[in-house]
Amino acid sequence: MGEMIFGLFLAAGNSRRMGKDKRSLPFNGITVGASAFQAAAQARLDYLFVVTRERDSVSWLMPEENGVPWEQIECPNSCIGLSASIQCGVHAAMERQAHAIIILLADQPCVAVPLINALISEYRVKKKQGCPPLFVASRFREIIRPPILFSASAFPELLTLKGDQGARSLFKQPFLAKGHILNWHDPLCFYDLDLPSDYRYLQSIYEKDGF
Repeated sequence: MGEMIFGLFLAAGNSRRMGKDKRSLPFNGITVGASAFQAAAQARLDYLFVVTRERDSVSWLMPEENGVPWEQIECPNSCIGLSASIQCGVHAAMERQAHAIIILLADQPCVAVPLINALISEYRVKKKQGCPPLFVASRFREIIRPPILFSASAFPELLTLKGDQGARSLFKQPFLAKGHILNWHDPLCFYDLDLPSDYRYLQSIYEKDGF
């Protein structure tokens, strides 16, 4: 069997700034969370973990019947912050002996399948060339943004995150020199929804362009 690359689909936030569950907001005929999830489910991942709060419904997911197999992972200490969700997913991936993971966010409804696949392809190419990267990170306008692929060699670093630290906090030397950066020029892929104004803006773009 080849290398297994898992997706960690982080969906344990409490949507405090949005004022309502942003995963369930209508978007492009489905929901915000389902839009992000379906991109992951159509990509060349081997498996998906959907990381949520404890006893949290995933009725907003609307999973694809023929997509990547997935399961819900409930994070008992998600209230600590983003680091807890990441580490919950990393532990689950380690138990399944994943060779790499891609961190994806439930509030990025426009993330694209080609971007996810490009991260996977870059990782496989670099590894085949004999220089396996610690990570492959997408970058837009000189800023590293999710989705980000991490090899299993980076799992110990992810397990050091604290509080609401996301994985981007790792991107400084010497860690930064051990990976690969993939420049991506579609801003919508990285647009995340935190505030009601973010949601209204994205809705206006899709209505204007007839998506």
